[in-house]
Amino acid sequence: MQYVEDIFRTLLTCAQGMRITMRHLLFTDNITVQYPDHKRVLPERFRGVLHADSTKCTGCTLCARACPVNCIIIEFEGKGKDRRVARFEIDISTCMWCGLCVEACRESAIETTLEYEISCYVQDDMRLKFGLGPKKEQLPAERAEPPAPQAPSSGQTGGPSTPPESPGGSAPGGQQP
Repeated sequence: MQYVEDIFRTLLTCAQGMRITMRHLLFTDNITVQYPDHKRVLPERFRGVLHADSTKCTGCTLCARACPVNCIIIEFEGKGKDRRVARFEIDISTCMWCGLCVEACRESAIETTLEYEISCYVQDDMRLKFGLGPKKEQLPAERAEPPAPQAPSSGQTGGPSTPPESPGGSAPGGQQP
C-alpha cells in the first residue's frame, strides 16, 4: 500500500510543479525586449551618462574628490570671483556610474541623463569634454583672411599653371594625389 501512496504523492508533486510552470508560461507578460526596435522605460532615478554644465561649475573639485575611480579632471584659472573652469573632462570608459559626483556637487553642475548608448570606435571619444576654454582676451588675434586670388585676364601668359582637375576627382593620368 505504501508503494501506491508514494506513486500518488509523486504524481501530485509533479502536477503542482507543472501548474506553476504553466501559469508562468501562459499568463505572464514577456520580459524580453527587442532592443534596437523597442527600448525599456527607464526608472526615474536611472544613472546614465553624466552631463556637466560648466557655466554652473565653480571649480571646487568636490566631484573629482568624490569619484572613487578618478575619472573627472577639472582645471581652472583665476582666483576668487574671476575663477572659471578651463577644462572639465569625464572619462566615461573608467566611470562606474555610482553617482557620487552628482551628490557631491553643491551647484548641481553634474547630472545624470537617461542616455546609455555610448559605444564608439576610438577610446578618446569616451572622454566627455566640458568647459569654457581660455578667456576671449587670451585667444590669439583673429587673422585677417588672405586676399582671394585674382583671376588672370585673357591674353596674359607666364607663370606655371596647374592642370585642371579631371571630372572623376583624381589627378591626370589616373594617379591618385
